[in-house]
This record gives sequence, C-alpha cells and structure tokens, in this order.
Amino acid sequence: MLRLMIVLQIKGFMWRLSQISLHMQYEYTSVELSGFELLPNSSTCGTGVEGRKGGTVLAWKNSVRCRLLDISPNWIHMLVVDDAGNEFNLTSVYGPPHLLERPYFWQKLTSFSRDAHLPWILLGEFNQGNWFTWTNGRIGEGAVWERLDRALCNVAWLNVYPQTSVFCLPIYTSDYSPFVVLFHENVPHRPRPSRFEAMWLLDDSCKKVFSDAWNINELGSLAYLFVSKCRNVMITLKKWNREVFGHVQSKISALQQQIIALQQQVGEYVQDVTVSATEASLRNELEDLLDKEELLWAQKSHQMCLVQGDRNTKYFLTLVKKRRVNNRILRIKLDSGEWSQSYSEMESAVVDYFSNVFFRWIMIFLLWIYVNHLNISTFIN
Repeated sequence: MLRLMIVLQIKGFMWRLSQISLHMQYEYTSVELSGFELLPNSSTCGTGVEGRKGGTVLAWKNSVRCRLLDISPNWIHMLVVDDAGNEFNLTSVYGPPHLLERPYFWQKLTSFSRDAHLPWILLGEFNQGNWFTWTNGRIGEGAVWERLDRALCNVAWLNVYPQTSVFCLPIYTSDYSPFVVLFHENVPHRPRPSRFEAMWLLDDSCKKVFSDAWNINELGSLAYLFVSKCRNVMITLKKWNREVFGHVQSKISALQQQIIALQQQVGEYVQDVTVSATEASLRNELEDLLDKEELLWAQKSHQMCLVQGDRNTKYFLTLVKKRRVNNRILRIKLDSGEWSQSYSEMESAVVDYFSNVFFRWIMIFLLWIYVNHLNISTFIN
C-alpha cells in the first residue's frame, strides 16, 4: 500500500496556502494542493511554482503520522512515525540545477545530518549520478537518458529497516521514472553457505581439528577425494565451532559481566590477591575474544586489507549490513521479458540460465575433442 509519495517539479497545478502553526517558522511558505483527487484521505505539503520552475509536493495517507520540520523549493524535511511506533526522518530532495545554489543546499543537508539521531532517509533528485531514471522523450541521436533520482540513508536506518529495497517503475506519461522505496521486503530465510572463519585460526586447537578431518581414508579419483575432504573438514569445523569454540559475542557479554562483578569485589577487598588474579585472567581472555570478533567482522565486511589496530567492529558491522542490502536479489528479468518477484521463479531462472551456459560449453568441448580425434585419425591413416 502506498503511504507516502513525493512529487518533484510539479507544474500546471492550482495551489492554495495552507495554515501553518504559529510556533514553526520556515524560510519558504508551505502550500497545499487544492484538490488532489488521485489521493483520497491524504494530506499534502510542498512549495508553489515560481515562474517556469516547478514546485514540490509530499503527500501521505492520513493514517501516517507526519510532522513538517523544514521546507524549501529544494527540500522537504519531515518527522514520520511508522505503524510500529518507530520515528524516522524523511527528506525529499530536489538538487539545485545551478552551481551557485548548490553550496547552500549541501550545507543545509549537512545541518540535517548533524541533528539526525533518528533513522534518516533522503529521497529525490540530487542532479547527479548515473544509470537512467529520466529521458527527454526523443528518439535517435537526440535522446537523452539520465539517472537523477536516488535514495541515501544513515546507519541507524539500516539497523531499523534492514530489508529496505529501492527500484524504479517504467516511464509512461511523465518524463520521470517513479522511484519506489519499500521499507519491509518479505525475504524468505535461506541457509547461509559454509565458509571458513579466519578467527578460528586464533584458537590453538583449530589446526589439529583441521588436520584430523582432512586425513580421512577414502577411495576414489583425486577430484572426488578433494571434494570429500573439503566437505568433511567443513562439517567437522562447524561441529567444533558449535560445541568447543562457541559463540564469540555471547562469550564476550558473559565475560564482561564477570569482570564487572570481580572489579567491584576488588574495590571492596583490595588485599584479595585471588580476586585480582582472576580478574586479570578474565581480562586477558576477553582481549583474545575481542581479537576474534574483530577478525570475524573484518572478514564478513571484506575489509581484511585494513591495517589491524583499533577494534572497528561497529564500522565492520555497518559494512556487512550494507553488503547484505546490495547483494540481495529481489526481482529478476525472465526470458519472456517480464520481471518476477517470486523466489521460486527466480531460482528456476538462475538454474536454467547456468545449466544452458554449462551445457553449451560442454557441447563445444565435446565437439572440439571430436574434431581433433578426426584430424588425428586422418593424419595416422
């Protein structure tokens, strides 16, 4: 269901001034459409047309709680409350096309970012970027395609709405492609692929577990033995990780609580050597676990090349969330030309595609062998 809609550069509509609360002061006057019949039971705010410059409109269903924070011809800054009661900032943007106006525009967005303690998303036309969301409607050499619209968000947004997805609808009557942002995409659970964790190498027993799992006695070709050994190693390491190595984050939390309790005892019993020695031992164990956690998130974020130093686990975690959003496939174009959002259809399409690719290369390889066989036979005869 459509809840919020942003329209940039509206032209040719009748406008009327809306009533603004006296305690809120804006540099520009907010206006309201006088008859937006396409969106019944909705509220709107925006800026009017200035000469040949179009206005901007932000419309929302009356069931959505919104509060206007700042407005100008280049932005509409709102506070929105979703159905679950979570507050977030929404900023619709129309970047100034003139260079002289852009410094103030970015200064204003920077001031919004300093106050953005809530999840924050920016939507609209920044007048920069690539890929195509706008066309001038011409054909041939005079055709112009541009990507003008995009969505940006902060880390807090990814924490609250990790399933956010963005896509563009086809261009029809307007010269703009409708830009759609879904906050909650229903993504079915998929088992994660098995991967070797670099943090396992920090444990002294890992090497022996790996060696015992690799040195299995089986019969078969070299390729079969290699695949079988790799499979057995991963099965053994996953079992060892679950039963011996343990969950790093849970161990860290438990150790931190123990250290806090012991440090309070040290304050009460300064002369107790046993308590001090136990506290020091737990701190060393915690340092080892923190090293493992840092390596874990560094590997997941594909940032292993960074110089190891300060434990940037929050930075690594942010990169992991961003990669998960970018790597998620929400729709795929079928051979028929239609777009599908069904995961069963997407899986079938991917399997069919690579099956055809591999089959084609196998046929080419077999044909190459057959031709060379004929050439060798002809040469011998």
